[in-house]
Amino acid sequence: MLLWDEEAQMALLCDPDSTQFVETPIAPPERSCRMRTGRLTLAEDGTLEGDITARYTGHQNQRMRMLLDGVEAGEVDSTVIRECRWLQGMIEVSKLHVVPGTDRRQPLEIRAHVRLPQHAAVTGKRLLLEPAVFDSHLPTRFSASTRRTPVYFEYPWSERDSLRIELPAGWKVEAADTLAPIVASGVARYEANTTIDPAGSSLTLERSFSLGYQGSIFFPVSAYAGVKQLFDLVNQRDRAVVTLVREGSGR
Repeated sequence: MLLWDEEAQMALLCDPDSTQFVETPIAPPERSCRMRTGRLTLAEDGTLEGDITARYTGHQNQRMRMLLDGVEAGEVDSTVIRECRWLQGMIEVSKLHVVPGTDRRQPLEIRAHVRLPQHAAVTGKRLLLEPAVFDSHLPTRFSASTRRTPVYFEYPWSERDSLRIELPAGWKVEAADTLAPIVASGVARYEANTTIDPAGSSLTLERSFSLGYQGSIFFPVSAYAGVKQLFDLVNQRDRAVVTLVREGSGR
């Protein structure tokens, strides 16, 4: 892959017989992916705790490596936490370990133990859980109602999450929001699905988001309302709730 700022640029292609100008290609979203996997346990007080792994490829990999280059050993954790947007006070991070691999082109991995105090809301006999654990805390990307300058993303990217959450003993899923995909044709796509295992003891969130199909990373001011609506909808989906109730309890 080219560096992101060398994509979609005019380049002079030379060979012994001819010389011509060509436009360099833009890598599609799936080439620059942030993948998060984890297994977490939910306590009756709403606290979530467990181990996660974040894996970065393509431009996401390059960006994270450049952020960590030259960082003092004692500042690695804070740099990673800030870049991952693990908000202080909401997500407690420990045992953080960066696995760089043997080559800078290999995917970078970050492993950590996380604890989210009272992530699920306790309401009487029920727990209200937001399975999109790391995104449900975040504000929408664009909060302003208007914009004076275009929106430009450095490169197309994608996100893939697969999180398994073990439920407290004696609790079951009572209801779960059904989420329709978000499709911005030729630009972006979002999907999130929560499935319950046959025994009812755990649930799994599969979440994906991609932006920049066909090189769509620049949006003029006139398109801002559509961009804002897209990210507002993603934020709403990430706040979807699964309701848990004690087994044997009535409404």
